[in-house]
Amino acid sequence: SGRWRPCALRCKEDDRCPPCASVVALQAAVAGDVLMHWPEEALLAPEGPLRARLDANSSSSVLGGLVAALLAENRRTDSRWHGYLTFLHEVFDSVRESALFWPLPFLGALNATVGLDFLISAAQAHRGAAALLDELPELLASGGTASDPTQGAQPIFDAEMHWAVTTALCRGILDPKSGLWQLLPGSELLKRGDARTANVHLRRGVPGGSLPASSVEGGWSLVATRAVGAGEALVIDGKMGNLELLVRGWAALEANGHGPVIPLASFGNGVLEVAEVLADAARDTQGGSKSHDEAHLRVGAKWHQWRCKEELRAPRISCDLDSSAFPQALVLCIAYSIRLLELSAGPVENADWSETSKGVDVGTDSGFRELESGFDDTWKDRVLHRAYGLIAQGCESAETWYRAALVQLPIDHGGAGPQEALRHSLSDAADSLERCVRRARRQAERRKWSAGL
Repeated sequence: SGRWRPCALRCKEDDRCPPCASVVALQAAVAGDVLMHWPEEALLAPEGPLRARLDANSSSSVLGGLVAALLAENRRTDSRWHGYLTFLHEVFDSVRESALFWPLPFLGALNATVGLDFLISAAQAHRGAAALLDELPELLASGGTASDPTQGAQPIFDAEMHWAVTTALCRGILDPKSGLWQLLPGSELLKRGDARTANVHLRRGVPGGSLPASSVEGGWSLVATRAVGAGEALVIDGKMGNLELLVRGWAALEANGHGPVIPLASFGNGVLEVAEVLADAARDTQGGSKSHDEAHLRVGAKWHQWRCKEELRAPRISCDLDSSAFPQALVLCIAYSIRLLELSAGPVENADWSETSKGVDVGTDSGFRELESGFDDTWKDRVLHRAYGLIAQGCESAETWYRAALVQLPIDHGGAGPQEALRHSLSDAADSLERCVRRARRQAERRKWSAGL
């Protein structure tokens, strides 16, 4: 377990860009050190009657719950969150850069690429919060509100709702423990990066033994993932491409390793859900031939080992010019899913081709040769041929979207500002997708030849 490093952080402001303030380490840290901890009572989240209503009604908007909590606390003159809410109002300009405030040409480009789910989520949160506050009007007229509680609460103003929805959607964190959205005070100052630039990560709970015995259990911890130097800014892996960062009001990352999400046409209509069921069932496979059971068990275990549910829910390419255009896990997860579907059709040969691929970059020639040394059966090349083919199709479709989005953007002769950042993000994504198409097609052809197709 890591060490507990209390009071080791400070906020560093940027005079040229006030919203760009960040958190830096005052002392050096090593991987595993806990740099900050948020106990449960330090999380701004739905609580009391609001939490009870969300727990009782599964159809309620969980993001709307956080919006309602923000609105209720913002109305109170005796809120224990007064200082934090003041800070959220002060840094609101940063989230005003999000897609919720983009002009129509920007939204057209967004719709042509990743879609408008972000805006739809905002609308749902707006409606959800309004419904919750209609059901619980006392939240806006209880305990020290600016208005006289005996006179009833003032209705929510549009500006209040826009602030709360934007803050919750752009800076909220989904809690895997409760399934609710929360705000971690100060986490807004953690820069968003990629796996290459990240030096810390947020995790639920605390590493065993890393906090004093008197510390409150649970909560969230900020843990160093590698050595952090004194004065170094703290960065977490946002797991987002640059377009997604801009949509949420974060700054685009130079040479962001996270590329755009691509469509996998054959994985629509519940195919991913079926693969997950088959992988789960593989653990308890009964009956049939022994070879079928062993192969099914092995492939199902690999499907879970590579976290294929998460990988395929949002299949993303890489924008790192020094590596393959497609992550190894993406290739293997597609292949394992295909194989699970094949195995479910009936007994097949007992084989496992993944051991030689572990830690190998399947998109490079050297990685290709190393993998081939463990390929003795034709089905392995055949499945990989199909996997690379799906990736090529997905990248080609996505490239078409991003090129079309670029055409929709008006010319910005100033060469700076949000429009230029959006244009660069779209252009970089399109170039990465074009590179992905070439490499995936080359690998698909090689597998086709090896399989004798």
